Amino acid sequence: MNLPLFHERNPILLQEARVLLDGPRIEIGRSDRNKGATFYALGSFHSEYLGQEVYGGLKKAPQDDTYVRRSLANLLLIEEMFPEAREMLPLFFGLIKENNDYSIITEDYSCSKTQEMHELHPFPPDTKMIPSFLLRHLVDDGEELAKMLAYQKETRKVRIMDINCLRWSGELRQRSLELSVSFYLEPEKLNPYLIRP
Repeated sequence: MNLPLFHERNPILLQEARVLLDGPRIEIGRSDRNKGATFYALGSFHSEYLGQEVYGGLKKAPQDDTYVRRSLANLLLIEEMFPEAREMLPLFFGLIKENNDYSIITEDYSCSKTQEMHELHPFPPDTKMIPSFLLRHLVDDGEELAKMLAYQKETRKVRIMDINCLRWSGELRQRSLELSVSFYLEPEKLNPYLIRP
């Protein structure tokens, strides 16, 4: 089965992922790059839509929703501009709003820490592991970029871990910024991604 486009699969997977909301949250990682963002494993659900087990997790950063808007802007930009990168992105991406704070609910690449994930940093990794489009369109050099990526051993895929940290160059930088700001000025644009009102 070819992976459906993000805008096609995401609403369906968010509906299916609701079963994860009331389960246990197990902390499995903390990022120094995202102002202390913490990632919690939420377990898995069987997706009738994809015909497979899907693992989910919750990403929370203290007192700052900028990473939420940047993450979504960059995800949408990659999906639109770089279809070859589709499998580097999470299967689904949603938002949970609690009080006035947003958290991200998304795919857990580690499958509740049952899959081996290897950072591409320290540099240099195999140069073939960093897609050329990232090297061409991002400000960061290969060493900095390697810190944002991880290798999923079982699937042999490179996945983007810190999608909000991607810093585009040229026109893409402006487009990403405009998207991110639009989510701030028009918060109703986030509604399709809300998994819990």
